Amino acid sequence: MESLFYEGRYIVLREILPSDASLYFSWLGVGYLEAYRPGLRKLLGSLHETRLFLSWRKEFNPPLEIELWVYSKKTFSPEGVIGILGIDQYHRKGELVAIFRTLSLRERFEAFLILLCLGFNFLHLEKLFFLVQEKDTRFLKFLSRIGLQPEAYLPREGKDLHGERYGVYRFALFPEILSSSLYRKITQLVKEEPRFCRS
Repeated sequence: MESLFYEGRYIVLREILPSDASLYFSWLGVGYLEAYRPGLRKLLGSLHETRLFLSWRKEFNPPLEIELWVYSKKTFSPEGVIGILGIDQYHRKGELVAIFRTLSLRERFEAFLILLCLGFNFLHLEKLFFLVQEKDTRFLKFLSRIGLQPEAYLPREGKDLHGERYGVYRFALFPEILSSSLYRKITQLVKEEPRFCRS
């Protein structure tokens, strides 16, 4: 599969490739990716192992997972990572992940829209889900305000860096969201529908 690259209104997305091993390793080292890949830093203990990991996953077609750097057009430096992990080709589903450093709300929403369209329109998945830790009450309240309700609560699903287990809420999204009022509201906030999302 060709490398993914997309230039939007506020952001630029670029697939994380084996040539990005040094930057990816540094992000692992400072803990930026701990939110959704807490065990990866222990598995990839060196730059060489990181390059091997990124090379290995690039060989799969169709992909097992995709991660992309999110660049702000203001700084033209990586300010986040978004992706779809654990892609199940048989059941046509995958897990949405995202971590942002200093991106604005509009930049984050544009990245979210493109991630949805990547999953549903490009990879032709039929279900995308994401997990929110039970302690993240602020984000859970925000999701509730925009009309998203969890499909399940999973007790003791994860383990933090101190070995303590925590519960998560699982939210599910389906292709119908691309024609929903929520999608239109987010598109209005971004001020245009990303080209990647147009059928």
